[in-house]
Amino acid sequence: MPLRRQMILWIVGPALVIYLLILGLSAVSQYRQSKREVEQAMTRLAGSYASRLDGYLRETSRIATTAARFFETGAAISDETVYSLLEDNVKQSPLVYGSALAFEPGTRRAADELFAPYVCRDGDTFRRMNIDQSVYDWYRDPKYTWYSRPKELGRGVWSEPYFDEGAGNILMSTYSAPFNRQGAEGLAGFGGVCTVDIDLPRLRETVGREIDAELDFVILSSDGRYVFHPDASRIMKQTIFEELSATGRGRLAPAALQFIEAESGGAWIDGWESDEPLGVFHARIPSTGWSFVARVPTANLLADVRQRTLTNVAALLATLLLLCAAIYYVAGRIAAPITALERGVMKVSGGDLDARIDESSSTVEIHNLAGSFNRMTADLRSTVDRLAIEKTERKRIEHDLDVARRIQEGLLPTAKPDLADYDVAGWSRAANATGGDYYDWQRLPDGRVLVSLADVSGHGIGPALVAAVCRAYARASVAASDRELAQIVNRLNDLLVVDMPDGRFVTFAGVLLDHEHNRAQMISAGHGPLFRCIRSNGDLFESNADGLPLGLISDGEYAPSDAFSLETGDSILLVTDGLFEWTREGGEAYGLDRLRESIRRFASLEADELISALYGEAREFAGGADQGDDVTIVVVRRR
Repeated sequence: MPLRRQMILWIVGPALVIYLLILGLSAVSQYRQSKREVEQAMTRLAGSYASRLDGYLRETSRIATTAARFFETGAAISDETVYSLLEDNVKQSPLVYGSALAFEPGTRRAADELFAPYVCRDGDTFRRMNIDQSVYDWYRDPKYTWYSRPKELGRGVWSEPYFDEGAGNILMSTYSAPFNRQGAEGLAGFGGVCTVDIDLPRLRETVGREIDAELDFVILSSDGRYVFHPDASRIMKQTIFEELSATGRGRLAPAALQFIEAESGGAWIDGWESDEPLGVFHARIPSTGWSFVARVPTANLLADVRQRTLTNVAALLATLLLLCAAIYYVAGRIAAPITALERGVMKVSGGDLDARIDESSSTVEIHNLAGSFNRMTADLRSTVDRLAIEKTERKRIEHDLDVARRIQEGLLPTAKPDLADYDVAGWSRAANATGGDYYDWQRLPDGRVLVSLADVSGHGIGPALVAAVCRAYARASVAASDRELAQIVNRLNDLLVVDMPDGRFVTFAGVLLDHEHNRAQMISAGHGPLFRCIRSNGDLFESNADGLPLGLISDGEYAPSDAFSLETGDSILLVTDGLFEWTREGGEAYGLDRLRESIRRFASLEADELISALYGEAREFAGGADQGDDVTIVVVRRR
């Protein structure tokens, strides 16, 4: 395929994908932004309508409140005047269907007689009646909350919608304003309530001029029942949740809950009373706690949004076509010098790192590209050569470390001391190829055996060398000293002080075992704890680090512990801190408490088995985490 055509495919293809991706994302973003703007506008509109309805309801509630305050003045008025006042209340607003004055029994009538003058609309006239026991018992029956709630709360309140059978005989909601009766010295207690009723099925008709005639809306009570619905038969029947569940739209229940609980908002749902997608926008009516919910078909709301989106997409596609034409032209201009670059690249891909490209092109970009390519191949050649040298050096270092590791392992005892009735074992594992721990045992001329363990600060090749020197000096100190443990350790310290590198020191622990008399002494130079386990009663004794580590100062004074007896089954354990400071992921260390518990649990094992069990417990606790420090364990056990 010609280079020009390939360039077009290489450039136009990805550019087309990226452009279409950007085009799609832009279209989606514009659509979502426009949709959010529509949602915000409709939510504000719902809030405006809810505010207007709230204004009407507050205006209506003030009618009852004003009348209630009038009755608190103590003015003496006849029953006829009461009915006239109530009729005036109804006439004040088309939203008011009826008005009542319910007097507390025993105030205006006898205590056993209910007196509640009521006036309501009856076509173009007004109907008067007294809601007494023959109609219904609004005083004792708790379902008539229009009387009991304001009396209980001491303030005006809207009732939940109800059907006023026997009086208004319509589906209504009532606002009740309480008033107090006058006594000889002012207000003397609860006197009753003044109410105004609104006709819920005619709510749209009564306030219709405030709401767009084309707008489909409902009003929901706080428990999700319809306070208003275009279909009056659905008012105060099923809750919206029961309705959605019955029609197989239970998935919309969370959105419906927001209509009731949220102050305002909007949602896009797949149908409500039909399968037509809707935009639903709601706002709280503060005075009643009801929610105004507007329902608008999505197709109507987003028609303009879709048209704007299609127009933007068409403009972007036209731009894409122009871009493709420009790329086709430029590809032809670039194709010729690219061929020369291609040949150089093929040489390098064949392994010729000494290949070079002619930098004499008059095109600045091609000239720079050729220069960069030549520098890259030169750097690549240099890097390959350097890596080869580093690989050789790394192999040499690894070989040297392996030799050092084998030498260090060869310095450790290869056989247990032959002691009747005693089992002595040691084991060490370095954190790296080499480590700074060692253990040893030496027989003194009088037959006693010195079992020792040392830990050089740090780990790696440096501490490994210091450990080898320390072992040699320890053996020399045993040969040159008297038979006292303190003299051996003091001489070892004096030797190490002379040769110890700055910043290094050695912690040392020793056990001088008199196996013929079953007695032992322990000594510590900055190393601890040392453990002694008594099998007969399970006691575990510890000796903490005592004295300074070796190699820090000369003329140190190191004193052993008092000699103690070893009974059958008793054991002595020397360990380095790499065992109990082994940490797992998260930083938690194995710790001395776990080590103590393991020593007690495995105290009956042979020396080798005990070492294996202790190391296994720590490794299992670490859960695969690398060993952070050298680990060495020595066990002296009387069989």
